Amino acid sequence: FARGSLLFLLLSAAGTLFIFRGAVWNQRLLAPLDVAPNLYAKFKWMDPQASGIPRNHYLKDMFDFGLPRQYAFYRGLREGEFPWWDPYSDGGHPMVAEAHNNLTDPFRLLLYGCLPFEAAYNWTRIIHSLLLGFGMFVLLRHLRFSLFATVFGALGYQFACGHAFFFFPPNVEGSFLYFPLLWVVWSEFLEAPSW
Repeated sequence: FARGSLLFLLLSAAGTLFIFRGAVWNQRLLAPLDVAPNLYAKFKWMDPQASGIPRNHYLKDMFDFGLPRQYAFYRGLREGEFPWWDPYSDGGHPMVAEAHNNLTDPFRLLLYGCLPFEAAYNWTRIIHSLLLGFGMFVLLRHLRFSLFATVFGALGYQFACGHAFFFFPPNVEGSFLYFPLLWVVWSEFLEAPSW
């Protein structure tokens, strides 16, 4: 178990550093900021050299939906109030009630309370990724899969396209990181029912 855990941790850390390399060192924001100047003429000022072809235009909801709400939530917290209401979008609506944004995630709340926005936003994603892999590793070990299946199954879950590259909506990865741990609890209960 110790050898398998060490192997998984090393591969998970290496994969995390590779996938999130710019965000780990706070050199990039995990959002498609090149969408605006490439697809919308009114945002050309953001990058006058934009070619008209963004790196990933499928994530444009992050630029005009997810990221502004994350920042509004962050600013509200930093100004000492819990931002229940978003007056800036859709003529106003309840901000935290919109599960799509994953604003009540405990890691997001903790990091938004103590880090600058860019670092907090990035590290929420990075921590979610690490916990996705760890939870699946625990589940596969609990189910007594071979070391190979456990390590590479957990890495496959951690770096699945939806978790590692798509990022949106954040409630998907924010809830999937708990599923393997819930399965462990359920399995334990089935084996030996106990409160």
